[in-house]
Amino acid sequence: MPNPPAGTNPSARPSTDDELLKLVTSFGVAPAAPQEQVETPYFSSTLEVPTGLAAPQNAKLTITVNYSVWFVDRNTLAGRAVRDNVGNAVMRDGSRTLFRLLDWDSRAWPYFKRQFEKAAEFWNNRFRLRTPDEYSGLSYPTLGGAGVPWRPDVDCYLRLTTNAKIPTQLVVYAVRPETFDGGDPNYREFRAITSLHRSHRPAAEMFLPMNLKGDSAHDLQVFAHEIGHVIDANGFRRDHIGSRLGTQGCFEDDNAPVCYNEPPGVPPNIMGIGMGLLPVNADGWQTAIEKHTGVSKFKWEAVVR
Repeated sequence: MPNPPAGTNPSARPSTDDELLKLVTSFGVAPAAPQEQVETPYFSSTLEVPTGLAAPQNAKLTITVNYSVWFVDRNTLAGRAVRDNVGNAVMRDGSRTLFRLLDWDSRAWPYFKRQFEKAAEFWNNRFRLRTPDEYSGLSYPTLGGAGVPWRPDVDCYLRLTTNAKIPTQLVVYAVRPETFDGGDPNYREFRAITSLHRSHRPAAEMFLPMNLKGDSAHDLQVFAHEIGHVIDANGFRRDHIGSRLGTQGCFEDDNAPVCYNEPPGVPPNIMGIGMGLLPVNADGWQTAIEKHTGVSKFKWEAVVR
């Protein structure tokens, strides 16, 4: 089996599929690609297959989420907050705790937007899916490989857009909850939540707090965690790390505290309370590639990059 030409992507590899060899008629011409565009209620996905005109490279699978943001305070209730008896905006968090909301200002909302964009970038190009050996739908011949068909793997990307001309798939409600100092026995932290039930709403909803702790790393983890729920919206749904790793009781209640914990020796995970990644976190892309190719997502092995 020949090796890739020097300087090429090492994960693209020769195809040994005899049937594919019969399809190759000229250099630089790829077989018909699988379904290029897939639309789901929660995101769109695009699969780009290499043409073979350049050095061997991987296919690109991009999940795109079109979203809008409401900055909720006493001036913009957005149908999700209410005013109390003295005119302050109040809202319940994911634990049903009632919080007073502070107003947004010219310093707070740009910070929130930067952190949200960083949280999306956390997921971008972090996984690679290994194309099953028996699947040749992504394979292509290359000039550098003397016409030998190459089977690329699939690199996984995430893109967020705010395009008012296409349907919104996610509505983000950004809040500034009033909290007490961490040393106060009455201290509570607004619990973020992402709601994916769509029976009466046209889009998923995410309630994200900018907690007044001066801790950008904390905000980044919370934002990236909630984006992880959206990425997996078409898949397993029980996507906290304990559920992913089979922790007892998490199948019944994915939000139980134990479901945010990893087994001993496993670094804190983004779908728990940390920033680590495991192959199980790639389920959203595995679900998408199944829709594009018709090949079971369980055959696409995920690798953390």
